[in-house]
Amino acid sequence: MHIDYRNAMQNYFKSTTPIFEGTYKFIHSPICGPTVIPASTEGNIIYPKYEPYVYGGYCEDVHCIWELRVKQERDVWLYVDQLDFSLNDCSLEVIEVYLPGHDRPEFTICEKGDTAEDTKATILKSRDLIEGAIIIHFKSSAPGHSNFKLTWTELYELPKNSDGTVMTSKLITPGVCEFVCPGKSACINNNQVCNGIRNCPGNSTDVAQHDEAPEICFSRTGSKFNYVALALGAAGGTVVAVAVIILVCRNCRKRPDDNSF
Repeated sequence: MHIDYRNAMQNYFKSTTPIFEGTYKFIHSPICGPTVIPASTEGNIIYPKYEPYVYGGYCEDVHCIWELRVKQERDVWLYVDQLDFSLNDCSLEVIEVYLPGHDRPEFTICEKGDTAEDTKATILKSRDLIEGAIIIHFKSSAPGHSNFKLTWTELYELPKNSDGTVMTSKLITPGVCEFVCPGKSACINNNQVCNGIRNCPGNSTDVAQHDEAPEICFSRTGSKFNYVALALGAAGGTVVAVAVIILVCRNCRKRPDDNSF
């Protein structure tokens, strides 16, 4: 609506009826948590951030909008590893992931009976992240009864040859691959391996296909852990033994002589 200020005093403010009527609604309530999430190697969005009962999240619809900052030189793997929606209707409850300036979501997930594991994850390529941000929407008509955990990881998805094999030249490129995921699907940083978070793309039900596999973690930390545990055990045993000897000696000195009168 455009108002010409030159005629406003003579016309608009003399009218007894409203010029226009509008409505507004607050979005991104406190139960959504922070709006902007700084760039990091890995992280997650947990909804609800706070108890809905405290902030009135049970009685009205909720609309959360998060801006996830990302590094442009890396791909981003997004996956939902916890999902409990109370509504089985995508028009009433849905998570949508957008790229800045795009009208259509790149990734959508809602609770359906036939929702498969591979539909709960996607990889956004670095070439599409030139704006350095990802926009995540969550809309729900039953916000107080739903929860989810959306996790992301920065990685480098390995390109494939025409025959489907991995381009091995990328595996030896300095600074690109520190740890090659099982199946050679992607590369992640060494500090992302065996840190309690699944950072390699793959089926969450197949433990052997990601970086938290017991065989991988034991081979990286098992021997080091055993030496540390052995050293700590030996030191603790020595301290206990010395303490027992000191106590026994003190008791011996305080005991009276049985032959004295």
